[in-house]
Amino acid sequence: MNKLNKAATVLVAGTCINLTIGVLYAWSVIKKALVADWGWTNTDASMPYNVAIVVWAIALLAAGAMQDRIGPKKVITLGVTLVGAGMILSSLIPQDSVIGLTIAFGGIVGTGI
Repeated sequence: MNKLNKAATVLVAGTCINLTIGVLYAWSVIKKALVADWGWTNTDASMPYNVAIVVWAIALLAAGAMQDRIGPKKVITLGVTLVGAGMILSSLIPQDSVIGLTIAFGGIVGTGI
């Protein structure tokens, strides 16, 4: 792979990684829908986001140690897989399951981010 292709690959990968953080910014839109459409309280609708932030902070420490041992590509691949799986699982959660969405989004997506 020549230098230009490698630089472009790194640029695209870095952009995609930063977009995963955007999932957290989108939560305000999701929260409004949970309250308006599903009848959740503001507290319930905030719980998955709050858990995701805490889990994300803790997972950063683990990811840093893992990166030193197994390399950044494997850690990034694991993170992207967790974000994707967590988002898919989140879409399958029943309307009345605050705990389910907290685990799927807060736990799995938060870890992947």
